[in-house]
Amino acid sequence: MPNMTISFRVVVNAHSPQRLDFANGPTVKILVGNTVIAEDVPKKALMGISSWFNNLFTVQHPQATSFMFNPNEIDEKCVRQPVDFIKFNLKVNKPFGIKPAGYLVDSIVLYRHVLGFGMALHAPGLIKSIRNDVNDPHLLPSYAELDAIVELPAGDKIYLAAVHRMERMQHIGDIANDDKNEWKEWLELHPQFKADVEAWQVTLKARLEEQRAVQRAAQWEKDFPTLC
Repeated sequence: MPNMTISFRVVVNAHSPQRLDFANGPTVKILVGNTVIAEDVPKKALMGISSWFNNLFTVQHPQATSFMFNPNEIDEKCVRQPVDFIKFNLKVNKPFGIKPAGYLVDSIVLYRHVLGFGMALHAPGLIKSIRNDVNDPHLLPSYAELDAIVELPAGDKIYLAAVHRMERMQHIGDIANDDKNEWKEWLELHPQFKADVEAWQVTLKARLEEQRAVQRAAQWEKDFPTLC
């Protein structure tokens, strides 16, 4: 089967012949362990919307008629929602994206698997919801939520948003005294996150010094114009 590179906009266009073609052809069964997530999923649709499935059915298992995920490696619901998204978007006139879960920690876990499937392009609402919650000035991320965030790639936008938020919380003293020891203990258990927070502190300090140097130079020019 050829490599599918048709974009999401084409796939969900109600009048697109490519979209209609995605619903045709061979289908596959998707399982997590012995649990059937979906039967008769169009293989072209999986490959056209998910870069992970594209690679799976193009390079690794081009003749596969079913695929079983290891239940010890991935949560059932985090497979079901992306697969349902692919199936249902072939049937509707108006496209929809992958939606947030009921709780932030579940949304973060879902997002991690969306990244793994190569489907972040189709989850703008999910990403926006997570970022808004992480940056909510009235809420501090819980340790369960941070535990989920550190499972994301270190350069990911959600991961970096959490790094920046927690650095700011430290800087302005928004972490209560009673929680500071627990926070330090958590950081010690997550050295990469700790290192990234410290690196962001260094970056902010350098930016501040640069701004001050520019301000001093501008003030010097203003006070002593004939010497410049």
